[in-house]
Amino acid sequence: MRRRITVMVAIVMLTIAGVAKDADAGQRDDWGNVERLKAGTAVRISLKSGGWIDGNFTGADDALLQVNLLDGSGAGNAPRDDVKSVTLLYAIPPPGPDIHKWLLVGAATGAVAGAAIGGSRDVTHGSDYHWAEGALAGGLLGMMGSAAVQIGVTVVRGARFRAKKVVYAAR
Repeated sequence: MRRRITVMVAIVMLTIAGVAKDADAGQRDDWGNVERLKAGTAVRISLKSGGWIDGNFTGADDALLQVNLLDGSGAGNAPRDDVKSVTLLYAIPPPGPDIHKWLLVGAATGAVAGAAIGGSRDVTHGSDYHWAEGALAGGLLGMMGSAAVQIGVTVVRGARFRAKKVVYAAR
């Protein structure tokens, strides 16, 4: 008897879950959901032509969806008939550091440190030109260290970027 009740309750729960899922899916094809988004909301626009656009929502009308691109390169537009889906994003990665600047600073810092260590070796051991070797080795190590940090920052920024909820999905 208990098994029958458990099975019937499970069937009712699964049926209710399926109805709720179908009701939610029926509302996803409403373009009004996109038009009602707040300005500044982070969205990912999947395109029927391929690819996607990540940006902060600025506006939408019957023909066009407008965003400010997350990479800071300006405004982006997507024609409504090319929009496959619009998904809210829950984390916006901050603008990343300039890799060229990081590499130059790392190389310069490493070169100065290497020259200082090589120069101190020249003074203590009475040899010549270890400061130049130290500067070269320090510069290379500093540049490689900066590149490793930049790769780590890029990986962490990419890992924080997740989709949250589909607001619109074209039929």
